[in-house]
Amino acid sequence: MRAALDAAQSAHRNNPSHRAALRYLVALRLLVNDRTGAEEAAQKLRRYEPGFTFDQLRDEDYPMLTLRNTGFAAQLVI
Repeated sequence: MRAALDAAQSAHRNNPSHRAALRYLVALRLLVNDRTGAEEAAQKLRRYEPGFTFDQLRDEDYPMLTLRNTGFAAQLVI
């Protein structure tokens, strides 16, 4: 999980406005029980997706296919 979180952080640093990296950063922070980090990433994501909530990460139509396909969406503590 740490490698995935490092990759998401790196992707965000390289392209701070890339929504996919921010989405995964939020989700991965939640998965490692870093609620503060997840909220910080969510605040950044809300610049591009006003009204974003953690619950959206579980929505079938929210663009987080890898999260759902790996079963991690169901493990999110929201």
